[in-house]
Amino acid sequence: MLTVGKSYSTKNGKTFSCEKDIGEVDTIFPFGGWVYNSDGSKDRFAYYTRGGTYKLTKSEYDLII
Repeated sequence: MLTVGKSYSTKNGKTFSCEKDIGEVDTIFPFGGWVYNSDGSKDRFAYYTRGGTYKLTKSEYDLII
């Protein structure tokens, strides 16, 4: 389970900063936040499952938790 306010590494070397939990609205992808490149620039805003997956299939953006 992800925690709002924490950061997590992705499988492709980026960092996801968990900023919000919208679990009351979206039970499949409840955690949202920015994904940052290694240089600190923003890559994308993303939503994750409780288990840290970016899509329903494997992805390089899945989290290492």
